[in-house]
Amino acid sequence: MKKLAFVTALLGAGVVAQSAQAATSYLYYFENNPTNSSFTITLSGECSGKIELPVTQVYYGRQYDYTGSVIDRDGSESSVYFYTNDGNIYSYGYNYAYVPGYKHTESVKNGKLSLNMLAKNDDAYPYLYSLEDGAYDSQITCKSGLTLAQTLMDWDPYINDYATSFKSQSSFSHTNSTSEPATGEYKAKYSASGELQQPGACTIKGELFTADYSLTCAPVKTIKVKVTASASGTSVLD
Repeated sequence: MKKLAFVTALLGAGVVAQSAQAATSYLYYFENNPTNSSFTITLSGECSGKIELPVTQVYYGRQYDYTGSVIDRDGSESSVYFYTNDGNIYSYGYNYAYVPGYKHTESVKNGKLSLNMLAKNDDAYPYLYSLEDGAYDSQITCKSGLTLAQTLMDWDPYINDYATSFKSQSSFSHTNSTSEPATGEYKAKYSASGELQQPGACTIKGELFTADYSLTCAPVKTIKVKVTASASGTSVLD
């Protein structure tokens, strides 16, 4: 859907008597099949391998709900997506105005608009669903002799964001001429690292629940994962 650089939509059911009215401003850009881009998944530990995918689209921008010159903290956000040629592998980063510690800036000076966003950890996440489907098993080797799909046992391949090893970050910077807002220049980055979530394993010795048995359930051997993505170029106003 095509939008103007600054789209203003009046909110509310009736006529507002105040001089300052609630409004929303959108600014979103994208580049399809960016030449200068990469998306890489690296596995190590119990299973190892490297998967490199082409980036089919970078999509980023921001939205503000505001009244006069006051930004509504609960209705404002910025985001950036890296999409690949595999519809089940992509990454996102969100920055909500009411989340402390994440930086978002915007300014206009000398006829140029500058927009920057940073998001971390739970708000910068990769989706790696195709790893469990076995689509990349030929590029991955597991020490057990099993494939990655067999190892995960229908377990969704999320990075364990409860583990202390989980770290992620997503960012973009954008500029455009205020006189020509239809195109802009941007740089976007994404990184995440941690451990791939896996189902635990239970070992039983003897006959369960008889006079002589033992049971041990514990996490399986670790599969470390790292995801990196980057892109830069000329984007188009959505």
